[in-house]
Amino acid sequence: CACGGAATDAHHCIGLHWGLSGMGTTAPDSFAMPVCRECHQAIHDSPEMQARQPGWLLDTTNRGLDHFTDEPIVGALADALEFIAAKEDA
Repeated sequence: CACGGAATDAHHCIGLHWGLSGMGTTAPDSFAMPVCRECHQAIHDSPEMQARQPGWLLDTTNRGLDHFTDEPIVGALADALEFIAAKEDA
């Protein structure tokens, strides 16, 4: 997502104030995105990169919709898109 290189890690969103993660908790897998190891560490270290997570999530989720055609995957991806849009509009 971040650099366009080969993804080796699944990064779960952090620092978005969406109620998905916090001390001792991890965002659900539906709010994870593929990143390379270097970008994964950079996201954890950089508030500026954390702020870019919603766009990366939208891209990842839309790619999933292009790839999958069966329920419940499509429904979960559509729900994730609605959640992201609601949080970004808030």
